[in-house]
Amino acid sequence: MPRQKVVYGADSLTRVLYPVAICMLIVIANVLIIKEEEGEAKIIIGLFKSYDAQESPLMAIIVFGFITVATWLGVMCYKFKLYTAIRIYLMLNTAMTFYVFAFLQIRRIFESLSIPISKITIFFVLFNFASLGMFVVHWKSSIRLNQFYLITMAALTSLFILYNLPDWTVWLVLVAMSLWDLFAVLAPCGPLQMLIKTARRRGDSKFPAILYSTMAEIEIEELEMTDRTDRSSQPLLNQSEVSDTSRNAATTSRRPTQVEEIRGTIRLGLGDFVFYSLMIANVVQTSNYLTTISCFISNLAGLAITLPIVSFAQKPLPALPFPLFFAAFFYFFSHIAITPFTQFFARNLIIF
Repeated sequence: MPRQKVVYGADSLTRVLYPVAICMLIVIANVLIIKEEEGEAKIIIGLFKSYDAQESPLMAIIVFGFITVATWLGVMCYKFKLYTAIRIYLMLNTAMTFYVFAFLQIRRIFESLSIPISKITIFFVLFNFASLGMFVVHWKSSIRLNQFYLITMAALTSLFILYNLPDWTVWLVLVAMSLWDLFAVLAPCGPLQMLIKTARRRGDSKFPAILYSTMAEIEIEELEMTDRTDRSSQPLLNQSEVSDTSRNAATTSRRPTQVEEIRGTIRLGLGDFVFYSLMIANVVQTSNYLTTISCFISNLAGLAITLPIVSFAQKPLPALPFPLFFAAFFYFFSHIAITPFTQFFARNLIIF
């Protein structure tokens, strides 16, 4: 039997880059619309009330601790087949995002643009949008509509985190999540590694609400039709063929193992979308357009580098470290070197 090797083509790369780019562009547009006044402090809902940089490590530890505990609880629930608890948690999380986070963001946008709107209108529009989102994410819908709502869900989550954490806390959270992603996916005792092994052993996939699939509708139909055709086209073996097959088994076993390349489908976690968008949104808030464009491109470049490594390693790899590392490098390099350089030339009217 030939050994199967999963390969990813250029179309697989574009199908994962486009949604990430769209999610980041949505967040960038929202941040640019809602411009905070100079010197205005962010209000931390619930836990924190100030914009003191000394509290940033504590805030980052609390956010990181919450994500870590939630991840371990989710993996344990899946391992012990507590699917109902996982569904309830995911449905509550989705409802919180589409009803609460979306309402807060819509209110910020209309207040920033000074556009009057009635509460009845907001309730009607938001209720229909959120209800359809719950139906699409947790039940059945077209692939495109499901992808749209997953991107929107990631964008709303990143905007909520952005407006409720100081800038340095955001950077600390991004660094902590990159290291956690490395451990969770690559370490043998990592929670995501355990989740992947358990799912493969059971042969199921029960988390459509937290995974973005790049498989298009046409591909699904083609794969199903191909599978049916292959099964129907295979002739039944008679007695003579069975004896010939057993006779040639020893000869076949001595041949070198054949490698069958199969086309892989990329499935990116929504958390990756959230932290990509959170990083670029924080850059938009604190830097100029040149730094924003550099971080945007470097983020996509880091994700593009990750995909060939996944194809070469033939196993799941963390999607956060490369993009966030490149984006952080270009952010600080541009913020420290390029921006002062261009500002000096602009002030002195020098053309370079």
